[in-house]
Amino acid sequence: MAVYQSTLLIAAGFVAAVAWSLPRAIVWMALMALSFVASTMFWEAHAIDSGFFIYPAMFAGLCDTVVVLTMHKHAVLRWEMRVANVIHGMIFVNVAWQIPGLFHWAFGGLAAWIGVSEQFLYGALLDLGNWLALAIIGGTAVIQMGWRHHGSRSRRAIGWLLGPIRHHLLAHRPAHSDWR
Repeated sequence: MAVYQSTLLIAAGFVAAVAWSLPRAIVWMALMALSFVASTMFWEAHAIDSGFFIYPAMFAGLCDTVVVLTMHKHAVLRWEMRVANVIHGMIFVNVAWQIPGLFHWAFGGLAAWIGVSEQFLYGALLDLGNWLALAIIGGTAVIQMGWRHHGSRSRRAIGWLLGPIRHHLLAHRPAHSDWR
């Protein structure tokens, strides 16, 4: 495993420790970590032996699709739906990489502007999605911890901020009709 992959898994462990009081976050993180490890192992195996029927980007997209479909079925909180939206973006990146010319059309200008190869940008966009999902889960856990401490002085000092955040992220809401 490369350094950036190990760093991502260590960060996921840290976020899991912070979000331990949110069992749904732990379940989603475990499912996302399983998808990440499976697609990384498949990518490494494909680099060694290219006799597989399925391409690594397609396999990574299928792993992400399993995570999203599971979230569509069981997500009840808004932050879970935001994590699923991030994974939708990762699926788009994987599909764009698989279709000849689509990734170049969608992201070629950005890669040229930044000065990196399209393959590097492909990996960077997927990593950005993973880090963004971790940030949503970790931020939600931190807000939930702050909300749980009713008598704390910090809650009263930032209560004007936590109220709207709690309303928009942590409220139990029925899933949007497009989600079912």
